Amino acid sequence: RTIVLNRTQGEDASAELRASEVRFTRFFNSTPMAIAGVDASGRILRTNAPFLQLFSSVVDRDAVDRRVRFETIVHERDRPAFAAAFEKARQRQANIEPIDSVLPGNEERHIRFYVNAVADSAGGEGAEESAIVYAVETTEQKALEGQMAQSQKMQAVGQLAGGIAHDFNNVLTAIIMASDLLLTNHRPSDPSFPDIMNIKQNANRAASLVRQLLAFSRKQTLRPEVLNLTDVLADLRMLLARLVGNDIKLKIDHGRDLWPVKVDIGQFEQVVVNLAVNARDAMPGGGDLTVRTRNVTTEECKSFA
Repeated sequence: RTIVLNRTQGEDASAELRASEVRFTRFFNSTPMAIAGVDASGRILRTNAPFLQLFSSVVDRDAVDRRVRFETIVHERDRPAFAAAFEKARQRQANIEPIDSVLPGNEERHIRFYVNAVADSAGGEGAEESAIVYAVETTEQKALEGQMAQSQKMQAVGQLAGGIAHDFNNVLTAIIMASDLLLTNHRPSDPSFPDIMNIKQNANRAASLVRQLLAFSRKQTLRPEVLNLTDVLADLRMLLARLVGNDIKLKIDHGRDLWPVKVDIGQFEQVVVNLAVNARDAMPGGGDLTVRTRNVTTEECKSFA
């Protein structure tokens, strides 16, 4: 007797199954999202390559083969949240809330986890997935959110500064007008004339600070103009002398043939005043403060960077 067996159909099905498994494995490991399958007991059954790469500091292939528990690879403070999420997955609940966590050992890296229930989990012997966990690094997103929050905070500060600046500007306007009125009633030879002029000059400087506040609040633009630094520093000399006090000797060394500069005078004066105040604070016992000007080329400026 001769028995003829036709195995073509079975072999074709087996080949198709193997090809399907190869395609799935390729897709599973090529997706950019980290994926892990977890059983009803919370043990990791399988992971893809991106998952092992993302959590390389806390889990490796050998740990997955030993069926390590998922809670051991997440931050300790988030373990209760994962336990609750896995319990919901075992109960086949949908719409489980994502969990925001950090990478153990590197809390600067933020991870968002999505836990999805597996509807057709075998569950009886705990050999199949009860939940699929997707993990996405959100470090860059968190940084952008922080920058956005800072931007909104600065916008609020700018609005506040703008409101204060407008109110303060009204006070300064009254001071400047009163100074002008006093100057018209005094001759330059009067002893009080220089003091009144100094009041007006300082009020104008305060007004320039108001312009900076308004520029900061984006309600007014800066007004650069061509200036002679020798004249600007000469006007600032009396103010700087009073700022540094009697224990510090102020000297202003004007360079020769200075090139003109284009700058907002209010900002420039504020920079000089800030430098003088910093120098004064650095010399509590007194000393010499020299403000020196000279021409500087572009090449020299590069060496300061």
